[in-house]
Parts: sequence; C-alpha cells; structure tokens
Amino acid sequence: MSIALDSNVILYAFDRLEPAKRAVAEPLLRRAIDCRAIIARQVLGEILNVAHRRRVMMPAEARTLVSSLEAEAVIASTSPESLAIASMTAERFRLQFFDALIATVCRDAGATILLSEDMHDGLDVGAFIILDPFNPANAQRIEAAWPRR
Repeated sequence: MSIALDSNVILYAFDRLEPAKRAVAEPLLRRAIDCRAIIARQVLGEILNVAHRRRVMMPAEARTLVSSLEAEAVIASTSPESLAIASMTAERFRLQFFDALIATVCRDAGATILLSEDMHDGLDVGAFIILDPFNPANAQRIEAAWPRR
C-alpha cells in the first residue's frame, strides 16, 4: 500500500490557528516523508497558492517546503490521459474536477489511499480510497496502510 497526501493535510501541519488538526497533521507529514509518500504536483501548487492567500505560512516558507517535498516525496505529475480520466471520475463520483485530478494522478502513481479533509471521506474509487485523517474513525485504517520499515 502507498499513501498520498492532499494539500490540506500538509498545510495543517503548519497551521498555528488549528492546533488540534496540526497535532494530527504534523506526524502524518513526517511519516509520509519517511515513507516517500506520493504527492501530486498540483498539490505543491496549491500549497504555494494558499501561502499567498491565507498566510498559513509566508510564501518563502512555502517555497522551501515545496522544495523539500520535491526532494523527499514521490511527486506525481499529470499526464494527458489523467485529464480525461479525472473528468470521468469527477462526474461519476461527484468530485470537484481538481480533486478528481489529484486522486487520479496519485492512484496512477501507485497510491491506494489519499489523505484529504475536503473530499468524500471513505469514497472508494476502485482500488483507491479517500480518507479524512482528522476523522478518528479512520486512525486504525491509516496506521495499517503505512509501509512497514
């Protein structure tokens, strides 16, 4: 099994205004880096966008984070086929297109679980499931999904 992260999980690891979510997200991000988790390149762009809009972190800090993630994680890029598949996935599962694109790209890169707060928790997209890491009911399932060292 392989785990992928959405931008909201990564950003909560730095969000001082959300201490409860930060307490969950920080160890997830550390573990994801240790396990070379999958991150869609689009997620890196979302991190930079949020840094400019919401100031969870300063843009320079976000650029440093993105560089670090590029070095430490498996970065999955969008292929031409991903666009059409994401469109069909969005339609079938009633996801926002860009959420479906993240899911598609991560699944194609080998992820079996995508950790995201803002997609449909528990949605099974065919050999790929979206789980909200901030839902305590998912904790055991997420723990069991990490690669064994």
